[in-house]
Amino acid sequence: LGNLRLEFQDQGKIENYRRELDLDKAEVRISYEEGKTRYLREYFTSAPDKVLVASLRAEGPGKMNFLIGLDSPHFDYSVQADEEGIIMRGKNGDAAGIKGVLSWEAALRVKVQDGNLTEEGKSLRVKGASKVLIVVSAATSYKSWKDQSGEPSAINRETLKAVQGQSLEALGQKHRVDYQEFFRRFSLNLGKTKSSMTKLP
Repeated sequence: LGNLRLEFQDQGKIENYRRELDLDKAEVRISYEEGKTRYLREYFTSAPDKVLVASLRAEGPGKMNFLIGLDSPHFDYSVQADEEGIIMRGKNGDAAGIKGVLSWEAALRVKVQDGNLTEEGKSLRVKGASKVLIVVSAATSYKSWKDQSGEPSAINRETLKAVQGQSLEALGQKHRVDYQEFFRRFSLNLGKTKSSMTKLP
């Protein structure tokens, strides 16, 4: 449907930058340091809860200041923001002589610790936060190949209501249990390379 944009301001020299993908947990983690503060970000998409989760935190005296926004490559879409979150709605375009009829929506909610969250145009501004939790739900009007009468707004409201108040740990635990049930059904061990082989040119 589109993109989640995080635009950071007031960052100085970045050191010890690390980005990793944990295949066993289906999670992305980013960490780096600026001055005496270590910043960490974690992303995953939960099938049980049907949401994308982004967790950001600052460990040290520094705080986080950034803009949160949504945009889309589709031509027909709109974005609205308020102090509760951001909603992006749109319709898919025509293609190969077939008229686009699907409508869609992405709904975003934000929880901030030790800071404040304000509306800024079509974006949200986070200021002075030590922890931020972003949850995104997305849905379309698709029901079947012959029925596109679904209500994405109603679906997103129910999805976000179901995860409201849940901690990052609770969301992550459900995600990992569900994912690893499938991922860990198969493993491949290629053994270890002999030290004599690693010395070969």
